[in-house]
Amino acid sequence: MFGLFPAFQASQLQITDALKNSHSAGSTPRRSNAVRRALVVAQIALALILLTGAGLVVKSFWRLQAVDPGMKSEHLLTAGLSLSFADYPNGPKRAQVFRQALETLSTLPGVTSVGAISHLPLGGRTMKQSFWFAGETTAKADKRVADYRVVTPSFFETAGVELKKGRLFDDRDRENTPQVFVVNEAFARTYLAGREPVGVRLDGDNQFVKGEIVGVIASIKHRSLEFDAEPALYVSYQQSSTFPIMNFVVKTKTDPSSLAIAVQQRLQALDSRGVVFNVRPFDQFVADAVASRRFNLWLFSAFGFLAALLAAAGIYATMNFAVVQRRREIGIRMALGAQKNAVMKLILGEGAVLVSVGLVIGFFASVALNQLMKSLLFAVSATDPLVYIVMATLIITITLVASSIPARRATKIDPIRTLRSE
Repeated sequence: MFGLFPAFQASQLQITDALKNSHSAGSTPRRSNAVRRALVVAQIALALILLTGAGLVVKSFWRLQAVDPGMKSEHLLTAGLSLSFADYPNGPKRAQVFRQALETLSTLPGVTSVGAISHLPLGGRTMKQSFWFAGETTAKADKRVADYRVVTPSFFETAGVELKKGRLFDDRDRENTPQVFVVNEAFARTYLAGREPVGVRLDGDNQFVKGEIVGVIASIKHRSLEFDAEPALYVSYQQSSTFPIMNFVVKTKTDPSSLAIAVQQRLQALDSRGVVFNVRPFDQFVADAVASRRFNLWLFSAFGFLAALLAAAGIYATMNFAVVQRRREIGIRMALGAQKNAVMKLILGEGAVLVSVGLVIGFFASVALNQLMKSLLFAVSATDPLVYIVMATLIITITLVASSIPARRATKIDPIRTLRSE
C-alpha cells in the first residue's frame, strides 16, 4: 500500500517538466522530501515507544525471576497422589498410605530426603480457615483468615524452608497429642505484630485451628511470585490426616527428571486406583509462574527490534537519497575547499535533526502509552529513567551508524566529475 503512493506520483510525471529540469536530475519536490522525513521521524518515535516497552518488560522479568519463592527449587521433584474417599474412608488409613509413600520414595537411589504438603506452592490450589486468638471474642474471627496447609514433618527441611523462630514439627506431634502450628512470617507480621508468636494459642469454629504456635518459618509464595505471601498456618499430617491428596517433594542429588518414572511407579504401586499427577521438577512450576511474562518479553522485544531496524533502514534511505539530491551542491563545496569532515558533519547533522525530533515525540508518546501497561510490569515504574536512557542511546547509536554510511559516501564525491556531469 505504501509502495502505491510513490508509484502513483511517478505515473503523474510530466515529460516536458522533467526534460526542463534535466540539469538537476537528483532533485525532487519539497513536499516529497517533507513526507519522507516525516515518515523517518515517525519510525524513530515508534521504535522508541516499542523499545522502552520492551525494556520495561525485560526489567520486570528479571525482577520477577529474582523473587525468592521461599523454598529452594534446585534438585527438587514433585509428585501428587490422590486417594479416593471410597477406598480410604478414614484419616488414619490414608495417613498410613502416605507414610508408606514417604518410606518407599526415600529408598530410591539419589534421593536425599522426601516430604509432602497438601497444597503445593505455585500449584494453584488453596484452602483458608478463619480463626481467633484464645481469650478473644468470636466476632473477630471474620477479620482473621489464613491459608491452611498440612505437611509432613520432613517437608520444610526437604524444601529448604528457613526456620525463623521456635521449632518445626517432630515425633512429639502425633494424633493423640495437643495440636500445634507452624506459621509463616506473613502471619506473624499481619496478626502478631509486636508480639512473640511462639506460644500463642489459636481457636476457631472447628478442630483444624485449635492449638498452639510452636514455630515461625520464612514465607513461601503459594499463590504467585508476583504477590506477597499471605498469612499461612501449617499443621503436621500426623495430627490432621483429613486430606486425601498430598504433594510429595523429593530432594535428589542428580537431575530430578531422571527419577520421574521411578517416582511415579513407586506411588502407583501403593494404590492402583490412586491418581498420580504433576510428576515433574519444581523448577517447571516456577517457570510456569512467569510464562505469561516470558511471552510478553519475547513479543515486545521482537517488535522493538523490528521497529529499530525499520528506523535504521528509513534514515539510511533518507540520508542516502539526500546525498544523491545534493551531489552537485557537495561537489561545489568540495571544489571551493570544503574538507571531508565538514561534508560528514553536513550529512550527519541532517540525520541528527531527524533523530532528535523523533526521540522527543517518542519520549512523550512512550510516557503516555507505557502508563497503560502497568499491569504487565512487576516492581518497575512505567517511567523508569534508566530504561528510557538506555533505549534512547540504542536508537541514537543505530541511526548514527545508518547515517554515517551515506555521509562517508558523500566525502568520496569527485567534484570535477560531478560538475562535468551536471
